[in-house]
Amino acid sequence: MKSANDILKQLREQGSRMTKTRNFIVAVFQNNNLPLAELEIRERLAKQGIKVNKTTVYRELEHLKSKNIIKDVDFGDGKKRYELNGDDHHHHLICTNCKKVEEVHVEDDVSHIEQKINQRKNFKIINHSLEFFGLCRNCK
Repeated sequence: MKSANDILKQLREQGSRMTKTRNFIVAVFQNNNLPLAELEIRERLAKQGIKVNKTTVYRELEHLKSKNIIKDVDFGDGKKRYELNGDDHHHHLICTNCKKVEEVHVEDDVSHIEQKINQRKNFKIINHSLEFFGLCRNCK
């Protein structure tokens, strides 16, 4: 995972202005491994005494996405979440009862499945999302 300083350096090199809000939002992502919704980001900022309105957070999230710093994560519940766009490809375990989310690394490489799809369907896969839904150890 890139450090906050590396991310901020990358943004500067791409011509982004380094606002206080942008710095704080990058730090929130850096200090959290799990996907976050806009409200969760504002709550984490508020705990640090930083008050930012919803529109500003969404604007910053869109900017960070456009610079390939963060990416969308979709759990199929209509709630937009975001996480750092890191080098490690991972998936998520989502408890359908308590909503706990945990990262999971799939040991078997799925690139062979992508290659088969490409060959059989003539479809170039750019990215994929694989999430596992069920009950965590506390809820089962």
